[in-house]
Amino acid sequence: MPKPLKLFITSLVFVIGFINMIQAQQLKHTFDTRNDKNETLILKPSSYRGTLQWQKSYDGIEWSDIMVDKDTYTFTADTIMLLRAQIDEEDCIDPWHSDTLLVNFNPQINSMEPSTAVIGDTVRLQGKNFDVYTPSLAFNQIAGELLSLKENELVTIIPLDTDTAHVNIAVSLYNTRHNHDIKLLAPTIEQVSQKNVRIGNEVTLSGKNFCYDPKYNHITTGINNIASITHASRNSVSFTLPEGKYHDRTSAIKICVGGQCDSVVGALFIRDAWLQKGDIPSEKYAQFYMPFQIGETGYIYVSKDNSSNEAIAKLLKYDYKTDTWTQLNDFPGVLRTSGIAFVINDTAYIGGGSDRVTRTELTDFWRYDEKNDAWEKMADIPVTNNVDAWSFSIGERGYILTEAKENNFWSYSPHTNTWQTMPNFQPTDIYRAHADIGGVINNKAYVLTSDGTTAIDECWEFNPITNKWTPKADQTADNLYYDGRVTFVLNNRLYLLPDAYHTVFSSYNPASNTWSKLSKAKPGGRNKGFSYVFNNKVYIGGGTQYSSSYNDFWEYDPSL
Repeated sequence: MPKPLKLFITSLVFVIGFINMIQAQQLKHTFDTRNDKNETLILKPSSYRGTLQWQKSYDGIEWSDIMVDKDTYTFTADTIMLLRAQIDEEDCIDPWHSDTLLVNFNPQINSMEPSTAVIGDTVRLQGKNFDVYTPSLAFNQIAGELLSLKENELVTIIPLDTDTAHVNIAVSLYNTRHNHDIKLLAPTIEQVSQKNVRIGNEVTLSGKNFCYDPKYNHITTGINNIASITHASRNSVSFTLPEGKYHDRTSAIKICVGGQCDSVVGALFIRDAWLQKGDIPSEKYAQFYMPFQIGETGYIYVSKDNSSNEAIAKLLKYDYKTDTWTQLNDFPGVLRTSGIAFVINDTAYIGGGSDRVTRTELTDFWRYDEKNDAWEKMADIPVTNNVDAWSFSIGERGYILTEAKENNFWSYSPHTNTWQTMPNFQPTDIYRAHADIGGVINNKAYVLTSDGTTAIDECWEFNPITNKWTPKADQTADNLYYDGRVTFVLNNRLYLLPDAYHTVFSSYNPASNTWSKLSKAKPGGRNKGFSYVFNNKVYIGGGTQYSSSYNDFWEYDPSL
């Protein structure tokens, strides 16, 4: 069909002729202007006066006479055209023209081969009355690509960016459109190439209805970790197991193609020693914690929001089995930083530290009832210089070891709610070193010192039976340690993570009194973080590094 006709019909479907001033004329037809090709059509006038001449046009501009020997015009519609009647009357100067009729055809899709498809598939649509001159094809109202076109057949591609299961295919011919609905096939995972994997390993999914173009297969693992696709076909997709956050080492795989998804629960077991878990819900910038552990539940008192300098005080508990955090009743004491916490007989005690607002050193001390989520005030800590003190418990007593040079070691009895002074802790470098961190192994405490700059990391053992301190092998893996590091005890060893400025990860074996360097810690060094140990696995998170604060959380399994 010539383009002038297309433009004409788009702008004006009906062309109005001049109306006779004396008597109106009428033009009647017995067909719908939307027809099938080669259909027999009848056109006849009514109530006219004068001489009638049928005319046709293919562009709406040039008209030619149709030579018929009677008023009624019967014809076979084999092309799109415009028809009108011209009537000459003796008392009129100019001839009168009837309304213009558009002879159009109904496009129709009868079938699709293949009858089912996925995005990116080439399909053949069969039907009739397709427009071979100015074709119009759309998928969900988005223009489609035509590979070939005949009046009764067209070949196209299901668009790759289709993101719905149900697709509406529309073919248009002028103001007539036919819609054909199809449902795309959903991807199906039938087999996973391997179950035991590490981050960065390649995994292949076998199945059906995947997309041949890698970027249109969307694969996620863990907590919405997007995988990088390395290969794709209709029956297999390969991807690299992405870094990211995982609630559990047993992870599902989910693949989505064209808005439809399939997943396999427990498809993978991640064997990396370090695995990132869900974030700590602490506004991302909380950097001061007082952590404690009761049985198989971890707790943190979050005491600062560094993002907006708004004072916050939250008590959160962590369930390692579900990787979830729950906020509990608020701590009733003054908002504080750098306090102490220890657990005796499944009861937690926290207090001391520094007032978050005034920087005043605090001595109040509180007991937490886990079963009732309630707080009770206890006897005050007897010393004010308890900021950043190291706290621990052995048996029926709790202990705090402050940074002071004298009168720096105290114990607490929950039975009498009293504090007792203990023998001073005096490191070799008494002028610079102070107690920093440590752990309890076989009812003995092991403390590491720090001076914040260059002093050797002294290691000391405390025996609660003799109340004596004994020097042990210094930690010399890297002697440029700052305070506020993270330690944990696992399988009768003390582990030491590096601070924010170093990378050495080391462990201490009390049985042999030796230190060992370990492989680099995946979370990286940090200050003011915290740790728990559940089911022979370690959970570490929070803290700061340089000017950044963290709310990340990691699981460490040294057996992997």
